[in-house]
Amino acid sequence: MEVIICNNDMMAVGALEAVNKAGLEAGKDVYIIGADAFEVALEKILEGKIVGTVFNNYVEQARLTTGTILSYMKKQNVAHFYGSDYVKVTKENAETILGIIREGDETEEEY
Repeated sequence: MEVIICNNDMMAVGALEAVNKAGLEAGKDVYIIGADAFEVALEKILEGKIVGTVFNNYVEQARLTTGTILSYMKKQNVAHFYGSDYVKVTKENAETILGIIREGDETEEEY
């Protein structure tokens, strides 16, 4: 086995534990990829233990949704569709994604 692709980051963390228990080195002997960009996985990416994940930017989606609803309620024109692209997360941009997530978490606490 060379690569483990997981449906979410918690599975990737579990795979990391299994790889370690098998005496293999994650990020060297076996590459692990997750999805969802959970903080724990982003931290493991920064450590070089998980290779990558995918960020579905829920912070941006919440802002777009709220703004669209408010515009609609004010009878302003709104687009039929607003998109928010998935972001491939690797060691190079994991810190940036962590910042977005943590900033979004702080915003939620204000309400």
